[in-house]
Amino acid sequence: MAGVIFGIAFGALMGYPNNVLGWTSGLLAGFGGTASHLLGDAFIYESFKPFYPFSNKEVALRRFRSGNKTINRTMLAIGTFAFIIPFLVFP
Repeated sequence: MAGVIFGIAFGALMGYPNNVLGWTSGLLAGFGGTASHLLGDAFIYESFKPFYPFSNKEVALRRFRSGNKTINRTMLAIGTFAFIIPFLVFP
C-alpha cells in the first residue's frame, strides 16, 4: 500500500510540470524504492507485516542482523538504484 501511495505522490510530483513520462518515472521510482526497502526488511531477523492492513502474515527470512553495516550499505545502494533508474530510463 505504501509503495502505491509513494508511487502516486512521486508521479504527481514529477508529472505535474511535465508529461506522461514524468508520471511514469515518478510512479516507478516511488514504488520501486518502497518495494526494494520492503525486500531488504524481509532478510533481517525481526519479522514484520509487509502487506498490512490487507494481511497479518509476518515475514522474516532471518539471513542478516539489522545492524550489519555491509548489508545496510548494499541495500541502500540497491534502493537508491531502484529509485533513480526510472528517471534515467524515462527522462
